[in-house]
Amino acid sequence: MAPKKILFTNISYLPEVGGVENSLYHLSEASKKNGDYPYLLYGIKGSCTNDVFRRNGIVHITFGRGSGGLMATIFAFTRLLRLVSTINSKISFEKIVQRNHFVALVVNILFKGQTVYLAPGFAKNQHTLKNINAQKLPVLEKKVFQIKSFISRCVDWLALVTTKKIYVFSDNMEVQARDVLGRFNRGREILIVKPGIDVMRFERFSGEKFDLRANKFGFEPDAFIFLALGRCVSAKGFRYILEAANALQNKNKNKFKFKLLIVGDGPELSSYKDYVASNNLEKLVLFVGKVSDPETYYAIADCFVMSSTYEPLGQTLLEAAASQLPIIAFSDNCKVSFPDFRTATEEVLLDIPIYCNSVTEYELSGAMEKVMNMTEQERGDLGAVARAHVARNFSWGKLYADLTS
Repeated sequence: MAPKKILFTNISYLPEVGGVENSLYHLSEASKKNGDYPYLLYGIKGSCTNDVFRRNGIVHITFGRGSGGLMATIFAFTRLLRLVSTINSKISFEKIVQRNHFVALVVNILFKGQTVYLAPGFAKNQHTLKNINAQKLPVLEKKVFQIKSFISRCVDWLALVTTKKIYVFSDNMEVQARDVLGRFNRGREILIVKPGIDVMRFERFSGEKFDLRANKFGFEPDAFIFLALGRCVSAKGFRYILEAANALQNKNKNKFKFKLLIVGDGPELSSYKDYVASNNLEKLVLFVGKVSDPETYYAIADCFVMSSTYEPLGQTLLEAAASQLPIIAFSDNCKVSFPDFRTATEEVLLDIPIYCNSVTEYELSGAMEKVMNMTEQERGDLGAVARAHVARNFSWGKLYADLTS
């Protein structure tokens, strides 16, 4: 079979770190391994120009996203239109795999037939006032947020309507996609695919684990490390973990030596730091910020806490499982008391995690205490089951084949 030219598109790419950017990297690498010719189309934050270059066997086509604001967005959209129009006149792609609704809309208008959209999430669910924690914004800022959210919802709908094939990572996401489509949902095929994970990247460090704890972070060798990793926004639920850690410390003074490691950046980070300071948790909680080597942090942790209340998939779930960690997460039962709750955790990891049945710090602190009370063998067994599950069921090569077939 002749090599195929495959274009992957998104609004951003590495070194901007996120699940979507990570997926584009691995899909383009899978394309190379398959003997195909991968192209990447994405925006560069802070740039006002377009560019084309080749790196490691992949053609990068970039457009300047500007530095933010309404006018910068308009100019970025104009640059993207011109760039996509030029690409369309010069290169013929067998398939275009898209991961952002704004870019997908532009590409769908100009490229007919060969586009597929692997939806990352939907503004209708993701950009609620509660998930973004926008309830406390001043009136004018809240109104601006609502306008932006409305525009994102409209573009979500247009991206779905104009795409030939729609793919999602879970049943939960399919329900959301059909809800966004509304009356245009009738007769539309939405295909469910499984994401990938590089299990070898997340091998445990074994003997180096305690050296890393002491030398990199100054932790006591016998401290129990809880890890939370992701963007600091309300939907990730980091506030619940902080409150749970506070409750656990107050309940079990001197009984447990534990630390909470929060890895990530975002608009809520300053409020999390304020909470830590006001509750005297500085010796308990460490904020690391955004990193490019998450495997290091999984390697030194004893347990991963997935506290999201909205999560279309949760790449960090797969990474934690591949790292052989026991996992704490909220169950689907949380929908009863938390109507906006939408995650795919049970669909992705079945009954492997330790589940909390309500979105409260008390449930979460109870689960954290339960894990600490387990023997090392019991925690190791949980982690081994999780790693075997993701190694068996999630592959970048399989995802690439599904999207480009």
